[in-house]
Amino acid sequence: MPGSKRHHWISQMVLRQFADAQGQVHVVDVVEELPPRRANPRDVFHRNNAHRITGLPVEPDFFEQAHSRVESDASRVIRRWEADQSAVVTSLDRDVMTRFLTLHMLRQPSVMNNARTQTAAELGSLTPEEEQDYMVWAASLPALLDDDWFSIDLNNAERWQQYKEAFCGYEWSLQRFPERSLVLGDRLVSGFGHRFAEPGTWEWSQGQHARAGVGVARRLSVPLSPTLGLLLAYEGRPTSLTADRFNLTSVTSAERTIVQHREFSHSSPSRAAYVAELVQRRRAFERTGLSAR
Repeated sequence: MPGSKRHHWISQMVLRQFADAQGQVHVVDVVEELPPRRANPRDVFHRNNAHRITGLPVEPDFFEQAHSRVESDASRVIRRWEADQSAVVTSLDRDVMTRFLTLHMLRQPSVMNNARTQTAAELGSLTPEEEQDYMVWAASLPALLDDDWFSIDLNNAERWQQYKEAFCGYEWSLQRFPERSLVLGDRLVSGFGHRFAEPGTWEWSQGQHARAGVGVARRLSVPLSPTLGLLLAYEGRPTSLTADRFNLTSVTSAERTIVQHREFSHSSPSRAAYVAELVQRRRAFERTGLSAR
C-alpha cells in the first residue's frame, strides 16, 4: 500500500493539548519497565493507513477525510469549552460529541481487532483488502451519517441508535482543574465500573479491567486537556470527579501507554506521584496477572 500515512485513533487536536512548549508529549509505558520518552504527538496513538481503503468506489482517503470532519466539529465545541469557563454541555454539544466519542471507540485498535475476528467468523474468508475495506467502513459509521455516498442501511441505523441511546443514559458535565492535572491514555473514552455486576465485586468497582463499554459502565471519563475533562455519569452516580479518579481510570484502561504534559510533575506533584504509583501497580498486574488494586 503506497504512500504510508499516519492515521490516529486519538485525535491530534486532543493529543496536542498535552504537548509542552516544544510541541512534545511525555510518553509512559504502563505495561513494561521502560524509561519515559518524549515524542511528537504525530508519532503516538497512530497506525499507518488504518482508515485507508482500496476496493470501494471512492478515493482511498475518503474515510479518513470523513473522520476529520467529525473531529473538526468536535474541535469547535472543545475550544469553546476551554475558552469559556462558565460553558456547560448543551444538547447540540452532546450530539456532536456523541459522534466524536463513538468514532474514537469504534476505531480503537483493540476494538477493530475484536470486530475483525467476529467478521471472519460471520463472513468467512476475505482477502486482506476486502477485510480492510469492510472494517474501515464499519468503524466509520459515526462519520458517514450525513454522507450522500453511503446510505445508512437498517442494521447500521439500529446500531447507531443504540449508541445514541446509550450516551443519552448519562448525565454529561465538564470537570475543570486549575493546574495541569490530567493524563491521557491510549484509550480516549474510559469506562469505569459495571452497573449490572454484583456490588462489591471486581467488575462492579472496575468494570472489565476498567474497560466497561458505553452500554454498561457506571461512568465514562474523557480527558480533553490537562485541565479539562468530560464526565459522563450514569443515573444516580456523582456528577463530579477528582483528577485522581480521572487518572486512575485512564491508567487502568490504557492498552499500553499514557501521555502527559512534561510539566505535570511540577504543576501537580502530588497527582504526578499518584499516577506514578498507578503505573507501578499496573505493571505489577501485567507481570503477575493479579489484581493491581
